[in-house]
Amino acid sequence: TFHTKPETFVSAVTVTGVPDPPNPARLVSATRLELGMPLDEEADLPAAVEGLREVLRSNGFHTAKIQHDLTRRERTQETSIHFHVIPGARARFSRPVIKGSPEQSERRLLRATGWQRWWGLRGWKDVTEQRVSEGLERLRSSYLKRDHLLARVVLKSLEYEPETNTIRPELEIEAGPRVFIRAEGAKVSRGLLRDLTPVYQERTVDRELLLEGQNNLVEHFQARGYFDAKASFRMTDPDSDGEQRITYVIDRGPRYRLAHLEVSGNQYFRDETIRERLSITPARFPQYRRGRFSRALLERDRDVLMDLYRSNGFRDAVVKAEVEQNYQGKPLDLGVKLTIEEGRQWFVSDLELAGVNPRLLDTIGGLLNSTPGQPFSVVNVANDRDSVLNWYYNSGYPEATFDAQTIPVEGEERVALRYTINEGRRNFVRDVLVNGLEVTKPDLVANRITVAPDEPLSQGGIVETQRQLYDLGIFAKVDVAVQNPLGRERNKYVLMQVEEARKYSLNLGLGAEFGRLGGGGANFDSPAGAAGFSPRVQVSLGRSNFGGLGHTASGTIRVSRFQRRALLNYFAPQFRGNEDVNLTFSNLIDRSQDIRTFTSTRLESAIQIGQRLSRANTLQYRVIVRNVSLEEETLKIDPNLIPVFSQPVSVTVFSSSFIQDRRDDPLDSTRGVYNTVDFGYAPGLLGRKASYTRLSARNSTYHRIRRNVVVARTATIGWLYNLQDAPVPLAERFFAGGATSHRGFPENQAGQRDPVTGFPVGGNAFVFFGTELRFPLLGDNLGAVLFHDMGNVYSSLSNISLRYRQRDRADFDYMVHAAGVGVRLKTPVGPVRVDLAYAPNSPRFVGFRGTRDDLINRTGSFNVPQRVRPFQFHFSIGQSF
Repeated sequence: TFHTKPETFVSAVTVTGVPDPPNPARLVSATRLELGMPLDEEADLPAAVEGLREVLRSNGFHTAKIQHDLTRRERTQETSIHFHVIPGARARFSRPVIKGSPEQSERRLLRATGWQRWWGLRGWKDVTEQRVSEGLERLRSSYLKRDHLLARVVLKSLEYEPETNTIRPELEIEAGPRVFIRAEGAKVSRGLLRDLTPVYQERTVDRELLLEGQNNLVEHFQARGYFDAKASFRMTDPDSDGEQRITYVIDRGPRYRLAHLEVSGNQYFRDETIRERLSITPARFPQYRRGRFSRALLERDRDVLMDLYRSNGFRDAVVKAEVEQNYQGKPLDLGVKLTIEEGRQWFVSDLELAGVNPRLLDTIGGLLNSTPGQPFSVVNVANDRDSVLNWYYNSGYPEATFDAQTIPVEGEERVALRYTINEGRRNFVRDVLVNGLEVTKPDLVANRITVAPDEPLSQGGIVETQRQLYDLGIFAKVDVAVQNPLGRERNKYVLMQVEEARKYSLNLGLGAEFGRLGGGGANFDSPAGAAGFSPRVQVSLGRSNFGGLGHTASGTIRVSRFQRRALLNYFAPQFRGNEDVNLTFSNLIDRSQDIRTFTSTRLESAIQIGQRLSRANTLQYRVIVRNVSLEEETLKIDPNLIPVFSQPVSVTVFSSSFIQDRRDDPLDSTRGVYNTVDFGYAPGLLGRKASYTRLSARNSTYHRIRRNVVVARTATIGWLYNLQDAPVPLAERFFAGGATSHRGFPENQAGQRDPVTGFPVGGNAFVFFGTELRFPLLGDNLGAVLFHDMGNVYSSLSNISLRYRQRDRADFDYMVHAAGVGVRLKTPVGPVRVDLAYAPNSPRFVGFRGTRDDLINRTGSFNVPQRVRPFQFHFSIGQSF
């Protein structure tokens, strides 16, 4: 008689009770219980407990007690395993035992480990696995700094002392000889020599590493124009003081210039196709003054071209490289000639598919590149293999195999192909089982699962499910596995184990802004802006997965000299399960002095719905309720107008935006189009004192005219139409000028000005045009820009003019032009830019000199001639448009 017992499989594995470190993921990994694997309780559980104990001991928990509970679900053959740990007190370090020949004082060694608290004044730190490894690494680094390249630091043991709950490390240290590495024959800094010599990274000295350092030095100098550079090394034996010297002897030779690069023999590919794949570059000013060339780069380019031809059927292609010195009679010029011998192109004569279900022949055939009449290459065959197997794996055939045979046709440059496919069994989804949800709503996860019961078991569907869940931003880990993947049953359970991310996040940001900034003091001396500096501090607190819906609530406080802002934001991505729709609620309190004419306090609440129409097109709908008050004592305008403009203004704005973004890189675009249109309507309802419509539009295009040269242009227009007799409040008008609109002005200094004080008062329309020529300057990371900006903020749409000249000091309805140069430094967060602009027709106006009391009492100096400075300097991150 046989008694059978149903097999069970690992489902959720959790470990609780242990303070970080180690973190829960590290503990679960230590159990070696993988999701979906068969579970042998008698063998796997003791091994899992021992794995946990090992990790706990390495983190100082030597007295930990481990209990485990099993939860079985017979219907799905799942077993969830929960380990509860009572860790006890974490052990601390004690004074280590140091053996060997350390050649350093014990005090210095202890300080290098970092295991003491406050240099030993407060005893020893708690033991963690990371502290142990970091302490050993710091010890090795301390010897490396003293040129002991062969120093050996070994942790022999960590002895636990239960009476004191401490751990005593036993270290064996052999300092070894001091190894001095220097270069002669050419100047090489100590830091550069360390970077180019791998013995510092590997912390050992052998001939292979020294040869690698020699090659690195040669390539370094060749890349700087010394194309005949040579290097060798000599090494002495340790002397009586235990010191060893290694000297790299460098012969740079003359410094050349790669003056010419010629490509010939190519018939199948155009010159542009060939050259864009080459890394060697002829000299061109100013980016590469001597060109970019080395023997290693030349060989690399030869291999790239060979691969290009062979992947297109030219099996016998040969690329020859010749380097000509004394090019065109100039002794320090080089010419490089690449001669391509293409040979005959091979084609596929016939293709046979074997082992494919007849119903799938058309489907599989449509995936193939190597069809009769197409160029033959092993690269295309490999691509066919990947395409076919991916289709089978995504259609529920996990055991599918692919075998390719090539049969040359005698006497012809043709190859017959035979693809043999073994489909194997087809698996289907029995059900999808999700574990690990704590606060997240199950429907939120279920709506993003792309595999369903009774459908083929698709590997692509599993990956897509993981992607969609990670895109929610609320899971730290999403594991998906097939239960019993090697079993013979056709219907498989898909197991999904999720780990929710931490709910709260705190971010602190520090920054600064400088330039000709807004924000006025008590005097009226600088209506066109004054040079200034302001530190900026920002603190934000976020709560993710709010209500288990995948929403985010956050609060942000920003403080600088010119702005104090508090923002509450609630963001619902993929609103109501639609990944193309999002919802945002925001509340804002802002006190700003970024416009020199006044200081404003703004209270604002907004609701916005964003809808992605396609990959490039987005619509936004919003309702904004805003109350803005201007502080009367900060208004720098005609005293007769202060009672009018100092009144608080409340508006309700209904607006919509259309955004089209077809740029290749939003941070540093080289081609594409960016369009925006925004329309807003503020009705005069419920006693609102302002009523208007607002329209703004922008069109930016980017054109690559050469490999690294881009022409970018932008046009922006705006119109504010007043629906009431009273003037539009100052805070609702258009203010512009500065680094992102018109670089001929300081920030928010374009347009109309108060006829008495000369301070900007905004306008009801604006037009700006910008053109940039972006090109490389030095190397690959430093670029330059020539730009021209033109435009202004106008009093009304009908007063927009392209006129160049200003009629008088009260006329601001004309086109201000500015030309300039800029520098761009590539960084991971976008280009850092510095722009210097000159505006020959910058506005002239009259202002007032004196205090506020002088202005009110009419005792100061009126009609003082002033002008926006023609030269402007701007510094920021990101391109101007």
